[in-house]
Amino acid sequence: MEFPRQSQAAECDIWRFPLPEVGDLARHNRLPANHGINLRSCELHHPRMTELLREVAPDTAHTQFYPFASLAIGGIGRRLGVPSERLTLAAGSDALIAAIVDAFGSATGRMILQVPNYFGWAHYAALRKLDVTHASIRVPDAMAMGFQALLDTLRSKPPSLVVISNPNSPTGHLMSGSELIELAESCGRHHHLLVVDECFAAFAETDHVELLGSYDHVFLVRSFSKSLGLAGARIAVGMSPPRLARLLGAYRMDGAVSGASLHMLEALLGRPEELKSIWKDIILAREKFGAALALQRPGWRVLPSAGNYVNVAVRGYEPAEVVKHLDTRGVYIRDTSREVGLAGCVRFGIAHWPLMQGVLDAIAAVPPPAAQTSD
Repeated sequence: MEFPRQSQAAECDIWRFPLPEVGDLARHNRLPANHGINLRSCELHHPRMTELLREVAPDTAHTQFYPFASLAIGGIGRRLGVPSERLTLAAGSDALIAAIVDAFGSATGRMILQVPNYFGWAHYAALRKLDVTHASIRVPDAMAMGFQALLDTLRSKPPSLVVISNPNSPTGHLMSGSELIELAESCGRHHHLLVVDECFAAFAETDHVELLGSYDHVFLVRSFSKSLGLAGARIAVGMSPPRLARLLGAYRMDGAVSGASLHMLEALLGRPEELKSIWKDIILAREKFGAALALQRPGWRVLPSAGNYVNVAVRGYEPAEVVKHLDTRGVYIRDTSREVGLAGCVRFGIAHWPLMQGVLDAIAAVPPPAAQTSD
């Protein structure tokens, strides 16, 4: 069936709806890993995690019928140790980030963003046309200077949405407990709203709820994509004072969370000791991989990290060529060399140790720089 077409001029004469301008903001598409192991996205690769996911797999009732998020959130809150009136459910952290920027960032029109950071924060800030001030953490050698610069920025700016990730993504830098408290205190004095994206906190053994849960101007964003192996389930929670949770409740994000995701999240949170054992395995694999790589490639530098990933300065090599070569061997990593402070770096997600031993074998086969450039 063919539909009649109007000329562009005729369309303009008839239809004058004021569409928003989004500039060159494009849809973000993840690249599939056709074979091998995807270490680009820092998903949780661990055999016991795979077994747990099979054990808590949803049944047909969780997909056939509407979920009751208002009931599930009580059980989730008990397992997290956070009252349900402080929780906001969302279908993944991107949905939560978008709502935070829309609700709180748009209130002042300003954001102070720690950089580098997860691209979603800058994306949604641009979509809402916020005035964004970047606060660089200046990795890897001047962390203290970066923190002081952030505090100076807080003092000099009017009330703003302040966003950090801890551990930082993509650098892996971890703010100490004393730094976090100082940051929260400074935000309170200068009337800022502090958001801490704690997507990778499980691998740093950091408890932001204990450190920051008493402040009435702090919002925590917790994705379960990395820590619970639920990247495909798309579920996250916000933890905040009740008045902030009530404001975000108006966005009805819990209505987009599937019954299957709610079931799996609550079930997995009920297995804390097994989860901690998995996280410790990943932390150990991170340390062993860094030590082994330093011996195998003494010219490369493994940067400190508190996440389930490490950045590596591949000195003497082009990061893009290292990524390309490992792609051919089924090891997919990320070129982070364009991120602030990570010039010359690539990032490896960390899987359980037997898989990382295979990654080391693939790295050993990376040809010297002259051979890379002669192809």
